[in-house]
Amino acid sequence: MSSIIKSVGVYYPNNIKRNTDFLQNTFLKKGNIPFDKPSGEIIAKFEQITEIKERKIAADDISVSDMGFFASRHAIDNAGIDQETIDYIIVAHNWGNVNNCDNYFDPLPNLAARVKGRLEIKNPTCVAYDLLFGCPGWLEALKQGHMFIQSGNAQRVLVVGADAVSRVVEDCDIDSMLFSDGAGAVILEKTEAPNGILSFKTVSHCLDEIDFLKMGHSYDDQLKDSGLYLKMEGKKVFRYAMENVPAVIDCCLKDAGLELNDINYFLIHQANGKMIKAIGKKLFESHGIKSFNEQVMPLNVSTMGNNSVATIPTLLYELQQKQLNDRGLKKGDIVAFASVGAGMHANCVIHQF
Repeated sequence: MSSIIKSVGVYYPNNIKRNTDFLQNTFLKKGNIPFDKPSGEIIAKFEQITEIKERKIAADDISVSDMGFFASRHAIDNAGIDQETIDYIIVAHNWGNVNNCDNYFDPLPNLAARVKGRLEIKNPTCVAYDLLFGCPGWLEALKQGHMFIQSGNAQRVLVVGADAVSRVVEDCDIDSMLFSDGAGAVILEKTEAPNGILSFKTVSHCLDEIDFLKMGHSYDDQLKDSGLYLKMEGKKVFRYAMENVPAVIDCCLKDAGLELNDINYFLIHQANGKMIKAIGKKLFESHGIKSFNEQVMPLNVSTMGNNSVATIPTLLYELQQKQLNDRGLKKGDIVAFASVGAGMHANCVIHQF
């Protein structure tokens, strides 16, 4: 018994914020220290490294649970199922229903409960809970849903990733240009066929790595008491990803009895273009492959930005819809999903469609 992704749903915010919209920002380093380069030069360098040109931002009146509901409704409709047959709703997020005004976390009631309520699912045995696991949260929720199904405790699971990261960063921080908002969801269901989820692996390093991504005070002295903002040690995150993402992919390949060339696509958390390509290069070179077709590692970060737990399901949807290439996703394709983020955590799931 295994589980297979039956359908995908997404929610894309309507507001687009382009790199040129940051030209009026005064960027600061920690300690209220301004950069010695003009904003335009900083932004141009940022785009060159990350490949991010624009990102999608949620409207003020759209909550994170709203986005999760929209993506869930889309996935359920695409699956053509009776939503009352869903056994679990697992929503991965990191800040609850944080809003644009107060910079406080709102996780109560939990977002999965809010999504279930908006869907008007009456079945009380449909269990709705949240998962906090940094950017790898959606993939970890997918793994948990698979384990529920594999154990016989569920036949159908709704797995959602939703975050509004734009609401927990500050304009004076260069890293704010990385982040965006959005939601993705899949219906995962029981299968007795040999495809579906073939293997999974997760690692957590929580000693020296614990503060690579964290909430901290503003870099602007005038805002130091205004709340907490997402802060990142970018170089340390990059090194962690380079070491651990290829490693968890290799573990999954071994557990599934697969070779690297058996994988049709690698869908990697859309943190930034440079990091994703560096991970791919290291992964293939470690298998003695000096060059590879970058089509196997599609990206949408240039137009979507990094929307945390939503990057992989939205990437999957675009691949499925042939928005990333003309081939799209075919029956029998084997896909390696991999992510990395705050904790620090890294994980991988290999799935055959």
